[in-house]
Amino acid sequence: HAQFGDFPYPEQRWSAVGLPSNIGTIEDGFRVANKEGTPGLLTYGPYWVTPEGTYEVGVRYKSTADVDSNALLDINSPERSKLVQKIPLLNTQGEFEEFFTQITIDSTTHGKIEVRTFYEGQGSLTVDWIQMRRVGDNVRE
Repeated sequence: HAQFGDFPYPEQRWSAVGLPSNIGTIEDGFRVANKEGTPGLLTYGPYWVTPEGTYEVGVRYKSTADVDSNALLDINSPERSKLVQKIPLLNTQGEFEEFFTQITIDSTTHGKIEVRTFYEGQGSLTVDWIQMRRVGDNVRE
């Protein structure tokens, strides 16, 4: 079975309802957290085997809150106990938006990668999908 790094520029998208969660509910095919004062991971996983290289990580989400940001996107290397990147997800005023960031996986972070959406316990957060795509000319020989 092929792995992520076996292809030149693969893209993999995971529906939020297919990912693990420790808070929230599933509503209309989305993961939703809206319980004030109850922070937690709305999605985590998928523990995708990710070789060294440059990747684009994306999330489609919507949020409402009285603050600029009520959620975080973090990319984690759990096997190596290392946080690759953590970024606030800005309030979208209840409209779905797609957010993308670029990460570099190196010898200290390669292996199974997890992309997490963390709800901070204010307003609401709805996640549709997360995505990883290998970018650049970093294809293995």
